[in-house]
Amino acid sequence: MAGHTWQAVDYADGLVRVGVQSAIAYPEVGTLLRKLMKARGMKAPDENRPFDSICIAEICRERQPEFLNP
Repeated sequence: MAGHTWQAVDYADGLVRVGVQSAIAYPEVGTLLRKLMKARGMKAPDENRPFDSICIAEICRERQPEFLNP
């Protein structure tokens, strides 16, 4: 997953933690962002996508110290 970039809709869906804060979903913002993305011909992730299929630890693995990577 090296090179993964987060989209604003990922933050709105509560997928991404910011600093030490817990991820907080803002569904109305996610809906608006999807509408704007689709209006511009961009591919938007499904509103009800399963987050359990997205492994945050794997995405950030390259940023962890070697001893934390089994």
